[in-house]
Amino acid sequence: MAVAIGRKIERQTEIPAQNYAATSSATFAEKYPSLQKFLAEKRKSPNQHKTGSVTLFVESGGYKLCLNDRPRARSTFVAAPSLGIAFAIADTGLERNTLDWRTKGYKSPK
Repeated sequence: MAVAIGRKIERQTEIPAQNYAATSSATFAEKYPSLQKFLAEKRKSPNQHKTGSVTLFVESGGYKLCLNDRPRARSTFVAAPSLGIAFAIADTGLERNTLDWRTKGYKSPK
């Protein structure tokens, strides 16, 4: 897994004979297995194989993660006072399917 702040990563490396993108931290995968799978497992969508993505926002007093499920065209946000807690909330939400997803084109009620 690569983390880039302020720039786009153009290339993703694959582990041979597996359907996962390469990652650099076994510790991350051990602590947050559902989040690791979301980021690394390629899922089929029409005409493409896509992985999920996470965008990290740092604000005073906390962290926000935007999880983007590209194959299903949906996204959700997680906020927490520390990055570890944000990752843990996202991991648990993915594992238990309890995240509040919004599909592309969603408009909140007024």
